[in-house]
Amino acid sequence: MFEGKSRVAVCFLGLLLTVLLAGPAQGVLNGPPPPTVSAKLAADPVTFNGYCPVTITFKGTIMVGGPCTVQYKFVRSDGGIKPVQTINFLAAGSKAVADTWTLGKSYSGGEAIEVISPVKVKSGQADFTITCTPKPVITSTKHEHMGYPGGEFSIMGTNFGTTKGAKNVHVDGTVVTNFMGIPWKDTYLCFVLPVPYIPWEHVYQFCIVDGSTVISNFYSQKFLYHFEVLVPSEGFKGTEVKLPVFNLPASPGGVVVKIGTYTMTVTSWTGGGWGEIKAKVPTSVPMGEYDVYLQKGSDVVSNKKKFKVLPLFKPPLEKVERKI
Repeated sequence: MFEGKSRVAVCFLGLLLTVLLAGPAQGVLNGPPPPTVSAKLAADPVTFNGYCPVTITFKGTIMVGGPCTVQYKFVRSDGGIKPVQTINFLAAGSKAVADTWTLGKSYSGGEAIEVISPVKVKSGQADFTITCTPKPVITSTKHEHMGYPGGEFSIMGTNFGTTKGAKNVHVDGTVVTNFMGIPWKDTYLCFVLPVPYIPWEHVYQFCIVDGSTVISNFYSQKFLYHFEVLVPSEGFKGTEVKLPVFNLPASPGGVVVKIGTYTMTVTSWTGGGWGEIKAKVPTSVPMGEYDVYLQKGSDVVSNKKKFKVLPLFKPPLEKVERKI
């Protein structure tokens, strides 16, 4: 009988030793298992065709099976990773999350939610596709001068498109309404200026819009005073020359008429759409061909036309016979 009790005691001690060596129960040490966590995400728009940059908006939901603190981050298909964010859940339920991704070129890819605590889980990737239409670029402008004060203007560049559609040209924020029947072209547009034409003293801002959205660069330009001819185009020193100048102001305002480096004497100044300046060739100008132009301060403010200063005519000396 004593021998049987000893065996029971030994078994009990062995069991106790096994429990002590194994340590406390796992459940007692760590508490209950973490709640379930899941996530989903969608992209808007899924497909985009148009002018870039474009912003893709991602809207998602994180769902949990019980109270917990969730740490998560957005991961992108190009390898980009957003900072870790935290949401506290006081009970089972769901909460909305969101992110944006702005791209300036054609791209196909996606973004996902990656939960890193209290469990590791990842949503499905929200895919999207962007196809960018090249934006118009204005590279130069020109005052065409085709028949009346102000005249036609043109802009040159790339990616204007071959059809007008909802596109238009803005000058100083004013919509162009007269394209003179000239078709919309991919690299060239011609139109009547929709605002008053002010040579040199005003800087114009040109851009192309699609509806109410500016889709091109802003191009700034001053325009020169312009005259088509000099009347006459040659003459002697002291000759009065007429310059018919488009959109000439009522008074010179510091503008002078130059022939080469010499200043001409203005005898008449008539402002207006069909303005006219009369100025005399200085007597100090040597014979030769010179540029005639308008200048204000150190700036040349007009186009240039050639004027030829002729040599003064001297009649040959008469021979006088001496009478003896």
